[in-house]
Amino acid sequence: MRNRLIAAALAALTFASASARADQILPPGRISNGNDILFGAIKFGKRVAGKTVLQPDSIEIQGDGSTGNVSATSVKPTDKSTPVFLADAISERLNKGTTDLTAGLYQGLPALIQFGNTDAKHVQYSYRSEVAPSILGTTAIVRNTPGSGIFGPAAADFGLLLSTRKDGWNTATGTATKEGEINSLYTTAFQGKKGDATPILAHGEKRRDNLTSVAADESGGLLGFEVGSHLVNAAGAIYHQVNSYGAFMEGPVGISGGRGYGFHTAAFKGELYAAYGAQTAAGQPGKFQRLTFLDTTGASDGSGIIYQVDNLGRTASGLPAARMSAGFRSGIDAYTLEDTANSVALSVGRTNKITTLVGGLQVGNGASTIYRNISSGSAAIPAGLASLAVSEIATIALPGARNGDSVTVNVTNPEIGFSSYRLIGVVTADDTVKVRIQNLTPSASTSATVNFTLIAERFQ
Repeated sequence: MRNRLIAAALAALTFASASARADQILPPGRISNGNDILFGAIKFGKRVAGKTVLQPDSIEIQGDGSTGNVSATSVKPTDKSTPVFLADAISERLNKGTTDLTAGLYQGLPALIQFGNTDAKHVQYSYRSEVAPSILGTTAIVRNTPGSGIFGPAAADFGLLLSTRKDGWNTATGTATKEGEINSLYTTAFQGKKGDATPILAHGEKRRDNLTSVAADESGGLLGFEVGSHLVNAAGAIYHQVNSYGAFMEGPVGISGGRGYGFHTAAFKGELYAAYGAQTAAGQPGKFQRLTFLDTTGASDGSGIIYQVDNLGRTASGLPAARMSAGFRSGIDAYTLEDTANSVALSVGRTNKITTLVGGLQVGNGASTIYRNISSGSAAIPAGLASLAVSEIATIALPGARNGDSVTVNVTNPEIGFSSYRLIGVVTADDTVKVRIQNLTPSASTSATVNFTLIAERFQ
């Protein structure tokens, strides 16, 4: 019995193996009441509106030459939650056939634009997957050209044109009256703690064989950027125009003689309010501390500043070691000229109109001079100075003082006694006054401190 079971099992395995290798005949085909195309239990598709719609589990195309319209094929992009028609997906990428504000495939634009709340119809996105010392971007637009053969912007080559125009922008009706800012270019950059960042990095080069002379085959200059703003009337005529240029390498025939400007602005039509303006924005906490110009050292500690305007409107020129400033000083209600230590050399009162000149006045070639300078100080009275004896007690630096000037020294602390001591001032060298004391009492002096003011004058 056992041997018969084993023999039957082997026969069954042999038949099954032979059947798997042999051609199989499909059952007769039919179209069901539901329009399904069936071969036995195998469904190949169905008939829809007189057309045969194949519905295989998958398709594998192994060669070229496939033809036909597949635009209505449904696809599911990686960044979409539901399938869309292939034609619609391609249209969104190519910006064809879509004119509404339906969000596109990439949903990250509002996070990239500071004030943005809409998406874009055409987005190119890429991601650097590894840290590597190379320059890699998402899109590069490169144009080479032999030139148009015509000087000026009218026939200039360009690599990319961006334009945004409000419908009917120069009319008084329709969509032109609708509120809404427009921008043709919006660039952003978000950087962490490491590395520089700039939303716009520009570089330009132009050949010129000599800086200040122009050859017969040379023309034009080089601009890092050029911006023109026009106000126009209803007829489109320009009545107010200003152009500004940055990193401007002017042609040799310009007023700079080919040396150019860091920044240059020109009024072509109308009267502009100012070539440059800087202000604290209304209602905002920010402010500018100063406008500065640096020498060639560009020292970060400020020692290279040769000219600056502070946020109070005072101007200062010269390096810090030898600088003077001018402007209104609210504390004394006067316009002043001051030295590096903020000592007033000249002041003109705003309301009282009194002019105070410290250090004197020289008229013409110096033949007529009015000089007056005031200083103060203190010194120790030496103990044991005999009656009527004189001793030198201080040396005062007094700018402008000259030999022969009249010097008056007055005691300012009454406890010393105005009748007990006499102070004498003598100019011993340019800008230097020696202060001496004479004991007027009948007895020797005791140790004390005397405070004084010193006035040097010259009239000639």
